[in-house]
Amino acid sequence: MAVKVYKVTKVADVCEDYEVFVNGEKVELNTARVSAYPFNRRWPGHQRQKEQTELVNFLSLEADEDFELRIVPKIPSLTLRIRPKTFYAETRLFANGEIVMRVPKNAGQFTVEPYGRNKALHVFVDPISNYKIDRNGERISEDLFNRQCTVNEFTNNIKYIEE
Repeated sequence: MAVKVYKVTKVADVCEDYEVFVNGEKVELNTARVSAYPFNRRWPGHQRQKEQTELVNFLSLEADEDFELRIVPKIPSLTLRIRPKTFYAETRLFANGEIVMRVPKNAGQFTVEPYGRNKALHVFVDPISNYKIDRNGERISEDLFNRQCTVNEFTNNIKYIEE
């Protein structure tokens, strides 16, 4: 049983709207730039202007067990919305604005919105990755398994090395 938080990608602009704890341990959050407007528009032939965007935090992790997510917003709020509305996790909102959730292992993706749609915390929960190769598996040929190969990490192209 485990919960594994993905590494944070360092970016120039950093959003620090939340402190987040997973099972009591403080975790780093990623930053993304998203549209600040809750509606789409016809494609104008270019990206939105930077003034029409905002920085948000997101957390990506793997889990094969339910876990506790404690969220401390930098600016306390006494309102809270979790989206999608069909998502359920036992959630408590405290008077100081702190949010404590018991998140199921199969949660998928959801947002925590103490300020409405803007400045939402995006959470992505994946199942634990299992990349083990079964040598006797039906889909792995012995010929392929015994070849040495290199992988170009930028294009994922496989180049086989002939002996």
